[in-house]
Amino acid sequence: MIFQKLFQHPIWLKLIGDEKDFPVEGHRAFNAISVFTLIVLTALLPFNLFLRLYHMALLITLLIIFQVVLYYLSRFRGRMAIGMNIYAAISYLTLVFTYFFNSGSNGPALYLFFLTLMLLVTFTPKRQHLVWLGLHALVGSAMLYVEYFHKGFIYDPYTSPQHRFMDIVSTYIICLLLTLLLTKYLQNIYQREKEKADRITDALMAKNRELEEMHREKDRMFSIISHDLKKPLDSIISYMQMMEQYSFGEQERRALEERLLTLSQHTSELLANLLSWSRARMEGGHTRLAPVCVREVAEKEIEQQRITAGIKSIRLEQHVPPELYVMADTDLLQLVMRNLVGNAIKFTRPGGLVEITAYLDNGEGYILVKDNGVGIAEHLRDGQFQALKQNVRYGTANEKGTGVGLFLCKQCIELQHGRIWFESEVDAGTTFYVALPAAQPPIA
Repeated sequence: MIFQKLFQHPIWLKLIGDEKDFPVEGHRAFNAISVFTLIVLTALLPFNLFLRLYHMALLITLLIIFQVVLYYLSRFRGRMAIGMNIYAAISYLTLVFTYFFNSGSNGPALYLFFLTLMLLVTFTPKRQHLVWLGLHALVGSAMLYVEYFHKGFIYDPYTSPQHRFMDIVSTYIICLLLTLLLTKYLQNIYQREKEKADRITDALMAKNRELEEMHREKDRMFSIISHDLKKPLDSIISYMQMMEQYSFGEQERRALEERLLTLSQHTSELLANLLSWSRARMEGGHTRLAPVCVREVAEKEIEQQRITAGIKSIRLEQHVPPELYVMADTDLLQLVMRNLVGNAIKFTRPGGLVEITAYLDNGEGYILVKDNGVGIAEHLRDGQFQALKQNVRYGTANEKGTGVGLFLCKQCIELQHGRIWFESEVDAGTTFYVALPAAQPPIA
């Protein structure tokens, strides 16, 4: 947790660079290694001065200067490749110098061999890792060979065993700490990349599910167009041909005209819903929210549905306070009202009642469309808001449902940050509820 906070701290992110500026992880890793190296060199400098290892202190000072330049080239000039090559070359020169001028295997040089290998492997491409391993093995073995078979080449600067002990222990502890930092840093990179991959995977799976759903909707829509839309149009044409070719009595003609009107209304409703559904898919959920007077929407819908309701002798009533406003898209709310009232008429018996009421409660406006019709069977309730559902019901005058109306209602209400649900009792009727954020009437 401590290291996770450290590697997510703004100062650390500023030091190694933002992911937007350095999209390649290796580039940020080199910047991080440069910072780690500067920390190690800065920590080793006072120890070497204290132990009077002045030649090593001078080397460390030069290395600090070189490392600052390399960090500047990588972090602020974007020249990581040059910095990386120079870093590797200086690392080997430093190891050779440290080994020969700091007591060989009896000093801290071998610890630095392991540390530099870890540093190089951290920020370089995988294809170079075996190269660094081979070079370390070759250079290390060569220096050990020189030390054991040509002892005169190794310089021992220590004036006492205590100084040797302090130098080796301090280098050992610093190497341990830096190894821990590197390990935690790599774990942090792995975790971050894993989370990023998980997010991408989740997004792809969600997109795949969306595409599958769109494919199913497309198939269902073409099925509706080819069957549900074509069939009533064919029937209308047949009725028109019959009325043209044959003579009918007044009663028969009126029955045909009523049938034509019903078919035309059904076709118009289906076409309007399909067009609205297609528009909603193409616009991607764009809405124009503004304060809307619920009573005006209800009155307009009752007026438009009055002829359809009159054919079945169904009464339409509204009891909506004139001051009740909701935050909504007028066109979408009108579409919802048209479908809910149309459904209520469709599934209400002749002589029945369809009623629109509304009220405010706890910052929301509630709109209710209630009928005393046939209700919805319990086994059909769960699928009422599904997209282009297969289980299409027939009304009390054998009017066929479109299969898209309630799905559109749910989609439109959710686009307006609202909720929709219903309560139903078989043979007693259904009440649909719409909840939308309440709004203040616009200032005239």
